[in-house]
Amino acid sequence: MKSVPVFVAALATLTAIATPAVAAPIKPVGVTASSTYVVTEGTGSYDPARTADGKAATSWFEGEAGSGLGAWIEYDLGAPTLIKQIKLWAGDWSTFDYWSRANRPKELELKFSDGTTQVVTLKNEKVAQSFAIDGGGKTTTSVRIKVKAIYDGSTWLDTGLSEVQLFGDSAPTLTATSSTVAVEDGDGNYAASNVIDGLSDTMWCEGDKGSGEGQWIEVNLGASRSVSSLSLINGMGSSMVLWMKANQTTSLVLTFSDGSTETVAIDRPSFRPASYTFPAHTTSKVRLTIAAVKAGAEYNDTCVSELSFGP
Repeated sequence: MKSVPVFVAALATLTAIATPAVAAPIKPVGVTASSTYVVTEGTGSYDPARTADGKAATSWFEGEAGSGLGAWIEYDLGAPTLIKQIKLWAGDWSTFDYWSRANRPKELELKFSDGTTQVVTLKNEKVAQSFAIDGGGKTTTSVRIKVKAIYDGSTWLDTGLSEVQLFGDSAPTLTATSSTVAVEDGDGNYAASNVIDGLSDTMWCEGDKGSGEGQWIEVNLGASRSVSSLSLINGMGSSMVLWMKANQTTSLVLTFSDGSTETVAIDRPSFRPASYTFPAHTTSKVRLTIAAVKAGAEYNDTCVSELSFGP
């Protein structure tokens, strides 16, 4: 089971964590696999569709007799679709302990519907890894990912993937920075970039010694554009239990690149994605400053799991 995060205030102030992100991933119409590990004790599933559910902590594991070499998972796109990039969360991301105990892919073969292939080599690190598709992209109706080589886990022979994202034409590159960051623990990191990775169970958590009021996260939009809405997963999106334990913001001040501001009141913080509108601003970045919070039941840290801006 996933352990409860332990939050420690970051030592440095105005810590900047910037990681590139890309456009929204293409949603497959179906996901199949050569085999799937069957849970024989307790509850749970390693169904291949879990690699396209927008969560890092759910995963597919192959059900081969050996270590998983030759096992594959395939994404049906439903129609010819241009794919320019693939992003992978390799192994079991539910905890650092589980990630190290299970096998992780080392080499993966990407096979497209026209029969062409491309091999990508992954680092043996618990980081999301992105790869460009050869030739500037491939128009295909499916992408099959086959395990060609593995990194051995310390305990289990099975090899898995936690999340796979496929991208076509990308929007301007986004980056995120923050005033402070909670220190990484056994469950992962709380970097600013987590709010723009498309996953509901990764998050930014501020690292201030107080409740988080005055802390900020800023998204650079990559280009100047008009924004008038905010989509937000407020708090810890991992589960309802964890969401209730940590602080949620009840008021945000949005600061735009020209210095103008808008205040977003959140009367009823929600575990689910919620949208808020405000007068349109043309801006290249938006800073969200926590103005007020609702105290969590256990942790005095305020988190945001995902955010995006619309016209």
